[in-house]
Amino acid sequence: MAVDISNVSMLELQVLWHLSGQDLHGYALIQELSKRRSSPLTPGTLYPLLQRFEKQKLIMVKEMGERDKKTYTLTPEGKQLLDKLAHEFIEVFDGIYVKYHCSVCEHFLHDKTRVTSGMELPLASAKK
Repeated sequence: MAVDISNVSMLELQVLWHLSGQDLHGYALIQELSKRRSSPLTPGTLYPLLQRFEKQKLIMVKEMGERDKKTYTLTPEGKQLLDKLAHEFIEVFDGIYVKYHCSVCEHFLHDKTRVTSGMELPLASAKK
């Protein structure tokens, strides 16, 4: 089933991205996604999305564990869609990222250091 990438939401992109790193069950997805949202993700939002992704053959469901928890895994079709979406995302949001993220770090580029986990590390590629 072909997916119109112009209608994919940020949440859908995030779900595909999380599943590209590892197989997860629904509750783990809710926990991970809720860490990066201004409001918590609810099962009523996530599970219908996962069902739709399964119908579209973007993910596959595995039964695992003592309670037969469903674990979701990205299919090759899902990976292919994620690659297309990631490319489009970068094309669209590159300017926003540079303006808002990189401008915050500009003062670190000035002295060619950056702070990471409380340590100052040289920034090898910093150019003024």
